[in-house]
Formats: sequence, C-alpha cells, structure tokens
Amino acid sequence: MLIISLGGGSDLQLFVNDLSIAGQFSDITQFSEAIGRLMRMRNTAKQFSHTLQCHRDIVNTQVTSKMMMQQAVQMLPPNERQALMQWLTRDGPFWDDSRKHSDDDYFECEGEIVTGNAVSEAAYFCSCGNDCQLVSLIPSKWDSQKLFVDWYISDEIG
Repeated sequence: MLIISLGGGSDLQLFVNDLSIAGQFSDITQFSEAIGRLMRMRNTAKQFSHTLQCHRDIVNTQVTSKMMMQQAVQMLPPNERQALMQWLTRDGPFWDDSRKHSDDDYFECEGEIVTGNAVSEAAYFCSCGNDCQLVSLIPSKWDSQKLFVDWYISDEIG
C-alpha cells in the first residue's frame, strides 16, 4: 500500500488508485493481502475523519490473469467479502460521482493516458492547491512516492 501522508486538514482527499489494479496479482492470496492492506488503510483514514474514495467501476477490474475482482472477492472470507463489496458497490464514496476534471481534458503519466482515473482526479485536485493523496495497491507499477502527471487542457489540444 502506498500513501504519501495522512496528515492535513479535513479537506484532505484520498483516492484509491484504480490503475494499481491491473491483473498483476499472481494468485488470490496475493490479491487478498493487498485488499487487506487497503481495508486497513480505509479504517485508518476513518479514524482521522477522512474518507478513502474509489471509482464506482473498480469492482470490474482484472486482478489476476484469469480473474476479475468480483470473482476474486467471492473467494475471500465472508466477513471480508461483505465489508469490501459494501464499500466498493454501495457505500463509497465514489469520486467519479462528483468528478472535478473535465471529460475534455487529457491527462498523461509516464506516457500512459490516465484521463478518467483516480490519477487524473488527484492531479486536478493538486493543481488547484488542494491536499490530495493516492493509495495504490502493491505490487503494482504505481509503487512510487511521486507521480508526474501532464495535464493538457482541452483548448491546448490540436
């Protein structure tokens, strides 16, 4: 689990980096460990009156080479499965319900298009001077303390 800090005021924005779930887990055990760390991070955030926001469609991501998250979650112990699915499907909060960056803007990070993902939403918040952090699952290629995101505002394209 990667998070840069858990300080700041009550306006701190925390986002699950949906790009850090991309079929990279070798098996359900490795996925379960990563999700367990994510849930502990969510609980820690709650203790400091912060919410860990996710994308509404995160349950439809590939977690292993052969399994989507919804399938993998079914293999978790019942209490873990219920808590996770309630958060990811009903409780949220879901950052994409009140998304701040425009559909017309284009975000890129290390040569990868990240428009419409938590990385672009976090970049938008940071560019406005807000305190915002990404939480990435590990292992993933997003295991980095700093991400450099290029933002191309719609008027500057073409």
